[in-house]
Amino acid sequence: MTTKNITYLLVSCISLVVILIYGQAILVPFILGLLLWFIGKELEAALDKISFIKKKFPNWLKHILSFGIILIVLLFITNILSTNINSLAHSFAKYEPNFDALVLRIDGWFGLDTKLAIKNYSGNLDFGNILQSLFSSISYLISNGFMILLYAVFILLEDASFKPKLKAIFVNKEKEEKVDDIFCLLYTSDAADDLLCV
Repeated sequence: MTTKNITYLLVSCISLVVILIYGQAILVPFILGLLLWFIGKELEAALDKISFIKKKFPNWLKHILSFGIILIVLLFITNILSTNINSLAHSFAKYEPNFDALVLRIDGWFGLDTKLAIKNYSGNLDFGNILQSLFSSISYLISNGFMILLYAVFILLEDASFKPKLKAIFVNKEKEEKVDDIFCLLYTSDAADDLLCV
């Protein structure tokens, strides 16, 4: 390798790290939106296994149905998590005296200093702060939920027109088939086969 190639490699790596750091606010919702799209495609494939839905429902209705199922499940899980973590963080102060009494009782039975041992091993863990930071992380995800949903809806809308757009890009039929084969290799699920490998 020449010095010029090493320089290009280092500049590329540094640029990639900078883009990932500063683009995190865009990239994380985009990746989660892609994940939602993939789950939606798998749900559509599962819905196609029901003969009534496969025969009677058009594709756009299956898209809406699968996206609605995903949205309901995500809202349900988010509600459960935020409620439980919030109540646990607020009620920790109530349980702390009971926990301290239990530790003192165990210390009396076995002649140990459990608090000192826990402090030595854990380094003054504050469970209230841990729960609060966990809750703030979940709140961050929820606040980015709108952006994630926008990405997922956009990907879902582009799903139907992807194949014609791919054909429009390539004038050469061989190059189009090569790209199509690459996409078919990337995807192994039935849902992705319906999208590209037809």
